[in-house]
Amino acid sequence: MLYAVKCNPGPDFLRHMYDAGIRQFDVASMDEVRLIKGLFPKGVELHFMHPVKSREAIRAAYKLGVRSFA
Repeated sequence: MLYAVKCNPGPDFLRHMYDAGIRQFDVASMDEVRLIKGLFPKGVELHFMHPVKSREAIRAAYKLGVRSFA
């Protein structure tokens, strides 16, 4: 199951989703990448699904462990 962070990026809600078993997150920006990595540094998979992103954003996300891009 994949949760789109943009739907509700509140840290308390994201922790609730994690506690419910969600380990994959659809992130649409570097702010969302940093948010999820800050809350859950290990054990999650991020999917950078925004269709338009800069090369710099792709590089930065890759350095933070993102391997799935749209």
